[in-house]
Parts: sequence; structure tokens; C-alpha cells
Amino acid sequence: MTTVITKNASRFNVIYVILALLGLYAFAMIVIKDTPQYKVAIEAELNYVLEKMPEAEGQHLESVTQGRFQRWLYDSGAFYKLKSMFMPKDVQYQEEMSKGIFSVKRVHQVLNNLQYLVYQFIMRITLVEFWLYTMLPMMVAMVVTGYYNWKKKTYQLGGQSVNVVRLWLKVGWGFLLLMSSYLVIPNIAGAYTLFAPPLLMFIMALAISKIIQSFHKSF
Repeated sequence: MTTVITKNASRFNVIYVILALLGLYAFAMIVIKDTPQYKVAIEAELNYVLEKMPEAEGQHLESVTQGRFQRWLYDSGAFYKLKSMFMPKDVQYQEEMSKGIFSVKRVHQVLNNLQYLVYQFIMRITLVEFWLYTMLPMMVAMVVTGYYNWKKKTYQLGGQSVNVVRLWLKVGWGFLLLMSSYLVIPNIAGAYTLFAPPLLMFIMALAISKIIQSFHKSF
């Protein structure tokens, strides 16, 4: 089964390009967007998540997110290395950089926004873990159903369509791209961002089930 989309671009190439564009988009947001706006958007998402989740699970989500944020960004020294790279230490040089797109003020904004972006990323990863534990039984059941539907076709007439497998493989690739987008893009869906992980997991489980079900018959 080929993964070629055009003569010069494979599916992997397209995925790499899209992921690179997502990275550039996230970087553009932390450069352009004002820190107060960025902070309000992330806090609004977190507050909505905590409001809709059971209290114990919400406290666990917040605690795990804050712990990971502290370890991954500060305890690891990553943030301080970035700060030393981009923030000039010489006072006179800072005065010379007081204007323009690469001004000290702009660097401060980028560093502050970067912290919020990392917090959002960690919070969403932690939320994905919560939904994964919650939905795992259903996802396993869907995949097992696809397996037994495939086994049943051993005793049925008719062949399997390769196009169906290709269709659901494309759905699977789409899932990976959507999940990558969910982890880094700003909260453009508002309160409904909370329900993105379970929806994507349902689609992925359905795609895997359909791919298994559409395999050629076993004898």
C-alpha cells in the first residue's frame, strides 16, 4: 500500500510540513500576543476544566500539571538557559535594544508567553492522560469488536476493499495531526476544548477497529 500523495511528496513529508507549520504558528503566537491576553485565555480554559471535572480529579489534574511544569521547565534549567541566551546581560546593550521587534520588552514578552505555552501544553497532556484512563475500556471494546467482525468474515462471501483500509488509515493520520494541533494551539474552541481529547480518542479507536475489520480474510 503506497503512502505517496504526489510524485514529489509522500504522506510523511506532508505531516512534517504541517507539524513544522504548527510549531511556527505557536512561536508566532508567543511573539505577537500580549501576555495578559495569553494568560487570561489559559486560565479560562483551566478554570472551565476544573469546574466540569469532579473535585478530586480536578485537584489531581492541577497538582500534577503544576508539578510537571516546575520540574520540566525550571528544575531542569531549561527556562534559565533560554533566558540567558536571549536576554542581554549588559545594561548598555539593553538600552540599545529598547526599540524594535527584538527589543528587551519583546524578549520579556516572549519568555513570559513561553511559560504559559508550556503550562498549557503540560495541562493538556495531563488532561489527555485523564481521558485515556476514562475511555480505555470503551476503546479496547471497539478494537476487539473490529477484530471479531474481521474473524466473522472468514465465513462470509465477498472480498475486502483496499480503499476502505486506505480511508481509515487517512483518518488515523488525521487523528495524529489533530492531536498535535490540540497540544500547541491556543484555546480557540473555548470551553469545548475540554472535550477534544475524548472525541479524538473515539475517532482513533474507531479507525483502528475499522482497519482491522477491513483486512483480508483469514483462513
